[in-house]
Amino acid sequence: MTGAAHERRLMSGTLSQDVPRVHLPSVTIMNPAIRHVGDIWNGRVRLSRLLWREMLVFGTAINLCAMTLTLTLAGLNAPTPWVLLAWLACWPMNAFLCISVWHTAGVQRHPLVLSLVAPPLATIWLIVVSVL
Repeated sequence: MTGAAHERRLMSGTLSQDVPRVHLPSVTIMNPAIRHVGDIWNGRVRLSRLLWREMLVFGTAINLCAMTLTLTLAGLNAPTPWVLLAWLACWPMNAFLCISVWHTAGVQRHPLVLSLVAPPLATIWLIVVSVL
């Protein structure tokens, strides 16, 4: 195909049909954990699952482990920065989950009771686990 014919087909849009679709490896071979975090952040996870499973079950379990580590380090007279690091390590995850619940409650269609109860419950959870 000559350059001029190629350019005409490109301008008319018929050339795009001849070009095979290319799948980017970074998109198709994405870590499922990273994809799940993206789904949570973008509101693609059901609010009930986000509230009960992700936040109240897994989030609380991770915070209890961090609290245990913090108390163990404090009991062993570890340096104060290490104790503070262990205590503050979960705060970004806690804020992420709380903000995600508020965001998901605003963008998804779900029962009215759940949309009214979930955001304040997420805030109360955030306060409780941050104090522990």
